Amino acid sequence: MINGVLHCLIDRRRGSYDFAATLQGEERKTAETIVRQSLGTSISLVMGLAAALAFAAALCAALTMRPPEKQTQTAAKPAGV
Repeated sequence: MINGVLHCLIDRRRGSYDFAATLQGEERKTAETIVRQSLGTSISLVMGLAAALAFAAALCAALTMRPPEKQTQTAAKPAGV
Protein backbone atom coordinates (compact mmCIF):
# COMPACT_ATOMS: atom_id res chain seq x y z
CA MET A 1 0.00 0.00 0.00
CA ILE A 2 1.23 3.49 -0.78
CA ASN A 3 1.83 5.71 2.21
CA GLY A 4 0.42 9.23 2.24
CA VAL A 5 3.72 11.05 1.71
CA LEU A 6 4.62 8.98 -1.35
CA HIS A 7 1.13 9.38 -2.80
CA CYS A 8 1.27 13.16 -2.28
CA LEU A 9 4.73 13.37 -3.85
CA ILE A 10 3.65 11.40 -6.91
CA ASP A 11 0.55 13.56 -7.36
CA ARG A 12 2.59 16.77 -7.03
CA ARG A 13 5.19 15.61 -9.54
CA ARG A 14 2.73 14.29 -12.11
CA GLY A 15 4.00 15.02 -15.60
CA SER A 16 7.69 15.11 -14.63
CA TYR A 17 10.17 12.34 -13.98
CA ASP A 18 12.48 14.02 -11.46
CA PHE A 19 10.64 12.82 -8.36
CA ALA A 20 12.72 9.64 -8.13
CA ALA A 21 15.82 11.65 -7.18
CA THR A 22 14.20 12.69 -3.89
CA LEU A 23 13.13 9.16 -2.94
CA GLN A 24 15.26 6.40 -1.50
CA GLY A 25 14.95 2.71 -0.84
CA GLU A 26 11.57 1.04 -0.96
CA GLU A 27 9.69 4.26 -1.70
CA ARG A 28 11.79 4.79 -4.85
CA LYS A 29 11.09 1.24 -6.06
CA THR A 30 7.38 1.73 -5.41
CA ALA A 31 7.35 5.03 -7.30
CA GLU A 32 9.23 3.51 -10.25
CA THR A 33 6.74 0.62 -10.36
CA ILE A 34 3.80 3.05 -10.38
CA VAL A 35 5.35 5.09 -13.21
CA ARG A 36 6.16 1.98 -15.27
CA GLN A 37 2.64 0.60 -14.87
CA SER A 38 1.10 3.94 -15.77
CA LEU A 39 3.32 4.29 -18.83
CA GLY A 40 2.56 0.73 -19.92
CA THR A 41 -1.17 1.31 -19.55
CA SER A 42 -0.97 4.56 -21.51
CA ILE A 43 1.01 2.95 -24.34
CA SER A 44 -1.45 0.04 -24.52
CA LEU A 45 -4.38 2.44 -24.69
CA VAL A 46 -2.78 4.53 -27.45
CA MET A 47 -1.85 1.43 -29.48
CA GLY A 48 -5.41 0.11 -29.14
CA LEU A 49 -6.83 3.43 -30.33
CA ALA A 50 -4.42 3.47 -33.28
CA ALA A 51 -5.46 -0.06 -34.25
CA ALA A 52 -9.15 0.86 -34.00
CA LEU A 53 -8.63 3.96 -36.18
CA ALA A 54 -6.69 1.94 -38.76
CA PHE A 55 -9.46 -0.66 -38.86
CA ALA A 56 -12.12 2.04 -39.21
CA ALA A 57 -10.18 3.66 -42.07
CA ALA A 58 -9.85 0.33 -43.87
CA LEU A 59 -13.55 -0.38 -43.38
CA CYS A 60 -14.52 3.06 -44.74
CA ALA A 61 -12.28 2.56 -47.75
CA ALA A 62 -13.73 -0.89 -48.43
CA LEU A 63 -17.29 0.39 -48.22
CA THR A 64 -16.86 3.58 -50.24
CA MET A 65 -14.47 2.64 -53.07
CA ARG A 66 -15.99 1.36 -56.27
CA PRO A 67 -14.21 -1.24 -58.40
CA PRO A 68 -12.62 0.18 -61.55
CA GLU A 69 -14.89 0.26 -64.60
CA LYS A 70 -14.05 -2.28 -67.29
CA GLN A 71 -13.34 -0.84 -70.71
CA THR A 72 -15.13 -2.42 -73.66
CA GLN A 73 -13.19 -3.33 -76.80
CA THR A 74 -15.04 -0.79 -78.94
CA ALA A 75 -14.22 2.01 -76.56
CA ALA A 76 -10.55 0.98 -76.45
CA LYS A 77 -10.06 1.10 -80.27
CA PRO A 78 -8.80 4.39 -81.70
CA ALA A 79 -11.20 6.20 -84.05
CA GLY A 80 -10.85 5.47 -87.78
CA VAL A 81 -9.16 2.08 -87.49
